[in-house]
Amino acid sequence: MALLVEGKPVTVNFITDFVTTNQETADLSAPKPETNYCLFELPEDQLKELVAGEPLCIQEKSAERRGEAGKATLISRSSTFELDYHENSNTLLIGKVASMEVQAQPSEEGSLPECTVMCQVRGQVILRPTVPDTQRLRDQLQGHALGQATNSDDAQPKGLSLPVLQFEVAASPGELQTLLDKGPYVEINGAWRLLPSSLERDILDVSMSIVTAKGWSPKAISIDELFFEVQQYFGDASASCVPTMATLLKGLRSVVLDPVPVADGADAAPTQVDGSSSALPGVTIALDEDKVNQLRVLQLLRDSPTEVRRRFALPAPQPRPKRARLGGAPAAASSGRDSMALQLDELLGAFNAMTGMESSEDDVVKMLDQNAYVDEVEGTVHPMDPTTLPQESRERLKRLFELKTHWRPEALSALIKPTLGEGVKVDVWLAKYTRVIFVEFTQGIELRVLVKKFAGL
Repeated sequence: MALLVEGKPVTVNFITDFVTTNQETADLSAPKPETNYCLFELPEDQLKELVAGEPLCIQEKSAERRGEAGKATLISRSSTFELDYHENSNTLLIGKVASMEVQAQPSEEGSLPECTVMCQVRGQVILRPTVPDTQRLRDQLQGHALGQATNSDDAQPKGLSLPVLQFEVAASPGELQTLLDKGPYVEINGAWRLLPSSLERDILDVSMSIVTAKGWSPKAISIDELFFEVQQYFGDASASCVPTMATLLKGLRSVVLDPVPVADGADAAPTQVDGSSSALPGVTIALDEDKVNQLRVLQLLRDSPTEVRRRFALPAPQPRPKRARLGGAPAAASSGRDSMALQLDELLGAFNAMTGMESSEDDVVKMLDQNAYVDEVEGTVHPMDPTTLPQESRERLKRLFELKTHWRPEALSALIKPTLGEGVKVDVWLAKYTRVIFVEFTQGIELRVLVKKFAGL
């Protein structure tokens, strides 16, 4: 414990190799001298980790937009922080005061505590909690995506190991593992691979078709049998598309009620001709009925409108009334109506015919969620992948208005909110760039929608 008393003077001595970073007024135009020290303000948990000998490392976080410089981050065992440097024009000195034992030595009466100044600093670094660098993780594994043709002459293993990813990605070990476990990534023979969204959709579509064709109960599906059937469907491509049971389970993650953990390598045993496998014998999975229905309606939406109309014997769509089209544009020629996007009532009819349910249009819209949008002007439904939308707020809003001109407030708010900073109210932000109008899409029913406030948005 240092012998310091507030308001009492201290004798100060500078060490012999002390280097100042101050500048004379005449030298202010010259580059600032480099400082050898910087103060770090650590949160309590990270300070305890440092005292306990836990490693803290600094990495670069990739820029979200092309052309921007990355940001320095500090990685602890469980958290990720961005480094904010605050320069201070005042002189900041770091010194060491002699301990109480030293001060207790016999000395002249009235002597003062001694402080040895070791260094000067310009400012301090403050840690700001931040999210792991998810974009960097995806970029690193983009070249190791499943579904690519394998090259037998390539001696290098596909995928990246966990230590390599820990070195490349600005995220704490715990956060990185969570991203890998919950994201579209699969570990195969100790290396992590990316499961592309297109392949994940294929695995889902094939699996649901197999379950329906086999008449299996959605509440008890044998993993072994489903894995065998899926590999049979992919044929020679199964080695690059669905090489392991863990890959199949990751592809089904959006519709499975209770995912079954599969250890890396445990599902690598060869599948027998009869469909049996030595991995997880007798284990079953249960499907979430609501999520399966959502998948089915999305499958219909991704299919060719002409094929859906043929399959469910739907009549060619009729042109919308001029009032609903908000402009009186001429109706499309009847010869091209079969190729038009599905109307919402057509999608509803096809879905109810497929499932035997009696859902309403509102039910179907809720199932679609952010995976599609309804053009109220034309009455059509279009698939949409929200992960491909711009991450910058105004760019995303511009893109959404390119998709359609009229948006319901609740739908637009839900799509814009993830791009806004903490504490920014989405409704207040939207009021700067949109305006409210009331439109009669259906005769006798007015709907409150948002449109662009400025043409140049």
